[in-house]
Amino acid sequence: MVLACALIDAQVLAAEWLHGDDPTASMVAKGKTTKDQGRIWLCIRDDRSKRE
Repeated sequence: MVLACALIDAQVLAAEWLHGDDPTASMVAKGKTTKDQGRIWLCIRDDRSKRE
């Protein structure tokens, strides 16, 4: 699993352009009844030749 993550990281980070986002997600922890707010960090590779 660690090797797969390293290969994906290298592929994504080799891009000329990256887009990042950190959207929120409601989460309920095991054994709790209240919701907490979590974040998911994303990095997306952009290989398009034209950007607008």
